[in-house]
Amino acid sequence: MEQGKKTGKGKKAVIAAFLLLLFLPALLTVLSHLTRYPFDTALYGYEPPKDPVPVSISAWLGGEMQKGIASKVESGMRPRGVLVKAYNTANFLLFSKSERIIGKNYDIFEKEYINAELMLNPADDFSREENITSLKTFVSELEEVNRLLKQHGKTLVVYIAPSKGSLDRENIPDKYTAMANRDGVRCIDLFREEIRKTDVPCLICPDIAGELEYPAFYPTGIHWSRTYEQLCSQRVIDMIREQSGTPYGRLLLTGVKAYPGPIWRETDVLQLANVFYDPKMTCCEYETEWEDTEDYPPMLRMLLQGDSFALGLFKDLRDNTEDVQICLVTNDYSAEDWDGRVTLMRNDWEKFDWQYYLDNTDVVVVEIAEPFVKNRTYGFVSNLLARLKEYVPAEGR
Repeated sequence: MEQGKKTGKGKKAVIAAFLLLLFLPALLTVLSHLTRYPFDTALYGYEPPKDPVPVSISAWLGGEMQKGIASKVESGMRPRGVLVKAYNTANFLLFSKSERIIGKNYDIFEKEYINAELMLNPADDFSREENITSLKTFVSELEEVNRLLKQHGKTLVVYIAPSKGSLDRENIPDKYTAMANRDGVRCIDLFREEIRKTDVPCLICPDIAGELEYPAFYPTGIHWSRTYEQLCSQRVIDMIREQSGTPYGRLLLTGVKAYPGPIWRETDVLQLANVFYDPKMTCCEYETEWEDTEDYPPMLRMLLQGDSFALGLFKDLRDNTEDVQICLVTNDYSAEDWDGRVTLMRNDWEKFDWQYYLDNTDVVVVEIAEPFVKNRTYGFVSNLLARLKEYVPAEGR
């Protein structure tokens, strides 16, 4: 009889918890309107609509007015953030579902990283003749850019940032690895083979992963760990000094700090998943110092092109020395220079002031994330090459 009472109490507790979960959002909504307190949580990467709702007969007939009203109501509904995060958390932890791919150990991947590693699409298989031709053309463009920059006393350095799909391949879900193209050739493998036939200074960062003391990637994001990033920044800066023959300073890794969780971009994709999930892990970052190589070191004037991985080198230079002048050109066709001037090219390289930046640059650094080597820097290198062929330095440069 006693056992039956305990079982009955247990069932009641489960039912009560279920009902609380079911009616909690409605309760929070009522409390929010009564108290004017939001009872909500912000969503990462989400901006509520700012444009006014179009009000006109034509907007109503075209559907724009209804969409605007729906967006306003949706963004203003409380507790929208709680509902979204609760739903996402259930999918994430119970069903391994998300806008991103959730692998083993709750490792998060972007689909493009898996495509490149497993060669799931024809564009990622570099045993195909059209892809081989495209990549060889790109390498020949880099070789010619290197030659022309040298003629003007400038230096080219290329570095390839690693792919989580490659270094953490064992954590990719089996349903993807089962579809892997086992007869294909990865883009990075062909690129490595072709670039070694040239004299283009190139650091392939995946190749030094075996030297790491700390994880290459954490499960929470697709960017490399901070320590891996700092080590490669050090190598790139060393390569710039060696290739240019100029006594720029050195980035020294002097110690290490540990944090009880991800730092900076190591949690980027998890944040975008908008879940109530706080993984317990220890993440590390090197302590750094800048060593000047002479009393009055030369200014490192750099044109840096790349995607989000290039931000690491940008940060490591800006945080450690004032003897640097960088223009950062990103793959979303925008550029920001040392004076804070921003140029939005919108896929139109004619808007980029090539003359000005080449006149004020001694080192061109090209960063390419491993899965996107096939994209050939989105036109940066080919346009740089075209400009270099007709480049005449301004007087005094």
